[in-house]
Amino acid sequence: MSEIERSTAGFLNRAAIGVEGKRAGESAVVSLLRLAARETPAAPHRSTSFPRHDAASFPIVTSVLAAALLIMLAPGLALLGGLIWLVDGRPILYHGDRLGKHKRVFRIYKFRTLRVGAENGLQGDLVNHRHALETRLGPFLRASRLDELPQLANIIRGEMGFIGPRPVRPAVYERHCTRIPGYDRRFLAPPGLLGPSQLFTPHSTPKRIRALIDNRHLARRNRLLDESLLIVVAGGRLVWNSLHLLVKPVLHAFRRWVGRGALVEERVLQRVRIRNGSADIDGASGPVARGCRLVDMNEEMLLLAVDKGAEIPAGPLKLKLHVALRRVGRGLKRKRKTACCEGRLHIVRPAAGEEAPQLVVVAYHPSSDLHAYMIDQYFLRKSIL
Repeated sequence: MSEIERSTAGFLNRAAIGVEGKRAGESAVVSLLRLAARETPAAPHRSTSFPRHDAASFPIVTSVLAAALLIMLAPGLALLGGLIWLVDGRPILYHGDRLGKHKRVFRIYKFRTLRVGAENGLQGDLVNHRHALETRLGPFLRASRLDELPQLANIIRGEMGFIGPRPVRPAVYERHCTRIPGYDRRFLAPPGLLGPSQLFTPHSTPKRIRALIDNRHLARRNRLLDESLLIVVAGGRLVWNSLHLLVKPVLHAFRRWVGRGALVEERVLQRVRIRNGSADIDGASGPVARGCRLVDMNEEMLLLAVDKGAEIPAGPLKLKLHVALRRVGRGLKRKRKTACCEGRLHIVRPAAGEEAPQLVVVAYHPSSDLHAYMIDQYFLRKSIL
């Protein structure tokens, strides 16, 4: 077993809570590590560099393509910048230091999605919804990745490429990444506008797993075809996500306009309906309910359909969430993913009829960073691809 694999196994053991949580975490991530993040044995003559068969091997071509895209998108970027100025005020663009190839510091450009001065307060922390630092347009820009488009200027200047590990803030690197085996291999290639690990995993993914995925991509012999396919597929998906995010508030406003406003709840965090989801609930004294239907959830609350006879205690709860994922191809069984959480009863809604279950809202938080990744990836479905 290699050093990276031993380190990842140790991380999984420390991150999971209890024996059952450990088994759930290991089984959930093993497919990701096998398919996307398997370490490739390196030959001695390639120990300090990656194969040069990617778009970054042709910097002039990459810069010309980025310039052409920037010219084509200029009207849309100007319109988006004007919208940011009207809604969130100035400045329109954010610029900050990032580590590039060979750890050279360069200045990155993005449309502003956080409040002015937010980075000073974050220090080395990673942004999440609990910080409440996003501007009004921030959630849309971050979810659609439109905030990254000004980085075409960085590609023109030769500081970045189209596909590659995402550039990291120096403070984040010093705080979270220096002890991750193999993490510095990313600095042998230019950072990218789109990162392989960014496309296939949510933002909450532990840095160790993301490093494995990025290193796996960088170690491939011919990355040019892979990167071309990733750009096409990811571009189409991002366009679809952007249209979905634009249509959603329009439908919300239409429902209120036609008189159904009483049925529409205003939520800061939008709930995601869970298909084929279930939950097991344990209290301080033992099991409370098994196989409850997981109706929907967001980053803080989840809604469960519980049998009428079950009494949910007001004290601390331990929850094990399950979801069955559909697999592509005939005859393939659904894959089951599990995440462990801790929570408290928030509210109980009485059953609508004699046969109907009671609806229980539980405030929860994941048991570890690994389980937070599981929830974002398989329950909330936050990854792009």
